[in-house]
Amino acid sequence: MFYFSIFHIFSKPSIPSILGFLGAIYVGIFEMRIAFLIWLKALKISTSAQVSNLIYLSPFISLIIIHLIVGEKILFSTVIGLTLIVTGIIIQ
Repeated sequence: MFYFSIFHIFSKPSIPSILGFLGAIYVGIFEMRIAFLIWLKALKISTSAQVSNLIYLSPFISLIIIHLIVGEKILFSTVIGLTLIVTGIIIQ
């Protein structure tokens, strides 16, 4: 609410485009709802301590998906960071 009140003070209100609405629907359905349902299923199958480690895989999975869909280059420094994340999960 604070953001919207400040935003409207300094800018003119406008109606978002159809792409904005479609993007919000996509995020709401796919990125939040499905992820939440999978998270709940994982909590039923395993302990919360084990499931909480899965959050660290999010950057790894996101990078792979972005690479496959958008074609973003995977830099060597990114591979090092992802390797450190996965190593930390395994050690823990």
